[in-house]
Amino acid sequence: MKSDFNHHSRSKVLLIALGFLLLSNMLYASKKVDKSSYKAIGVCTLSQNIFKDHILTGMDITYSNPEEEKENATKEINEKLTTLNKEKVSKKLHKKIVTLKKSWSSTEKKLAKKLDKKMAEKLYLEFASFGDTCLAIADEVAKDQKDAVKNRVSKLNFYVQELTSLYFIRSWNVIDEKLYAKEVEKILSSYQTLYEQLIATKEISKTTKVELEEINKLFVTFKFMTTSDSGRYMPTLAAKKAFNINALTSKILEGK
Repeated sequence: MKSDFNHHSRSKVLLIALGFLLLSNMLYASKKVDKSSYKAIGVCTLSQNIFKDHILTGMDITYSNPEEEKENATKEINEKLTTLNKEKVSKKLHKKIVTLKKSWSSTEKKLAKKLDKKMAEKLYLEFASFGDTCLAIADEVAKDQKDAVKNRVSKLNFYVQELTSLYFIRSWNVIDEKLYAKEVEKILSSYQTLYEQLIATKEISKTTKVELEEINKLFVTFKFMTTSDSGRYMPTLAAKKAFNINALTSKILEGK
């Protein structure tokens, strides 16, 4: 009986071990797919997060320790660009990725020193140009990987973070008002078009739609802040709202 018991016990242990091994492999595969599917759009959003932190440091606003956040995000964006550069894509697309990586290397050098008010508008335009190029590449990568929905959700978040950067430099009084109004209108239009497309698509669940509506509610409040002509600015509150939207976006992506 003792021998029989040991035999069955070993069998159970073996089955449990195999079960855990299978589960861990499944989880690893899931994480691997999740990371690769939106690394391109992740580069775009990270660039705006880095610029936001760079502005906050320049403004001497210490909410959320922007200097440390900038360093962490810079490390992450370089890792993502290196990984993206190794992605199996067409030669034409790979060439664009290489150019994007070189462009970022040039921009990154300008982050070594504390942001000067005189350089803020020029640097914003450089980051905006990088973002536009990055989004176009992200669209191609997502299409190649057949992951358009996840890319759109991430892109929605990108527009929020870009608008936050724009609001920051306005609150610092370092951007021409006509340029500000033009850029805000462009971002708001892009956001609204994309949001309506996402809500209308049949490819997302009811839960995701509810979460997107939650993001939009936060965005509507933030939109009011960015379009107000009161002359009163609340960059810390804007940073918090942008952070909350970023967190909700991550929740949607992890649940897809």
